[in-house]
This record gives sequence, structure tokens and C-alpha cells, in this order.
Amino acid sequence: MPKSMRGFTLMEIMIAVAIIGILAAIAIPQYQQYAVRNNRTAVQAELMQIAAAAERYRAQQMTYAGSTIALLYGGSVYPKTGTGLYTLTFTPAANGLSWVATAVPKTGGLQAKTNDGALAIDNTGRRCWKKGSSSCDLADASQAWQ
Repeated sequence: MPKSMRGFTLMEIMIAVAIIGILAAIAIPQYQQYAVRNNRTAVQAELMQIAAAAERYRAQQMTYAGSTIALLYGGSVYPKTGTGLYTLTFTPAANGLSWVATAVPKTGGLQAKTNDGALAIDNTGRRCWKKGSSSCDLADASQAWQ
């Protein structure tokens, strides 16, 4: 058989498969971390939009009382279409003078599987994120997200 007709040896194929496996073992977790960070950043932007909608509501009604997540955002899941990653809540105070909006990773979703944690924002502009928790403390400056 001429040398130009020769194929790959089993050893060459095994080395190529091993190299691909090593690269995949490094790349897949890195991509997953990127996706989690991207989803968190996107829900932070949505919380900011909810905050703006709450302020518009207060400007018209002179109170936050009566405002709901459905009224301000149109639903309680982020994103609105596709697989839900976060459950959103909006809680106005009983006196109608303040509110807190939260985003908690949905059970079984990518954010929950990676133990991403809860996010919150309030009417004073305080924001928090606590990795691995289902809630965060707005008063704790060490938990603030920028």
C-alpha cells in the first residue's frame, strides 16, 4: 500500500480524542460561568426597569400601594419568554411609602443549579446580591451589586 493512502492509527485518534476531551472539560464550565454572570446582569437590568416603573406609578398615584409585579413588569418570571430563570416579586410597604423588588433563581434552572443567589433593590436605590442564598440584606453594603 502506498504511503499516501495510509489513514490514521488508533493511537493518533486516541490522542486527538483526549485533547478534545481536555479542552471540553475546561471550556464547558467556563461557558457556564459566563452564562450565569450574563443572566444575573440581565435580571439586574430588569430590576432597574421595575424600579423605574414603580417610580412612574408613584408619580401618577402618589403612593406605591396597589402596585404589583404584574402591573409594573407584566409577569413574575424572568425572562418573560422561554425558560424562566428567576422569580420576581414586588412588595410595597403597607403605608405605600416604600417597596422592595427581588429576583430569586427558579428551582431547577441554570441559576439555581450554580447556586447563583438572590438579588434585590428598594425605593432608595439600595441593591444587594448574595451568592448561594435565597435572600439578601439591603442594609449590608458588602452585598451591594454595582
